[in-house]
Amino acid sequence: MRSNGVPQALKQCFDCVRPGGRIVQVGMFPAGDVTLDLARLVTREVDYLGSFRFLDEITDAVNLLATGTDLAPMLTYTFDVRDAETAFRTALDRKISNKGILQFVSEAEP
Repeated sequence: MRSNGVPQALKQCFDCVRPGGRIVQVGMFPAGDVTLDLARLVTREVDYLGSFRFLDEITDAVNLLATGTDLAPMLTYTFDVRDAETAFRTALDRKISNKGILQFVSEAEP
């Protein structure tokens, strides 16, 4: 079963983006019409870009994670979410970075 985006999340992006900012939508919404106030994008000069990145791959990836697949051989780094800025700077350096993850739960937490 494929999961699709939630239109309410995009509305929240419209509410949060700064004037002159950019929203990038990665992925799809459920079939059917989605109602959004596009005039807000125009009056606030916001860029709205679409990027179709995955089809069923994300479901496969989540299933692999759920079964406990060891990611260590595929990763070049893991950063705590508190070090996200450093993680993103590292990701920009292709000489030292391939795949990295942000860890949201410390290993000491249950």
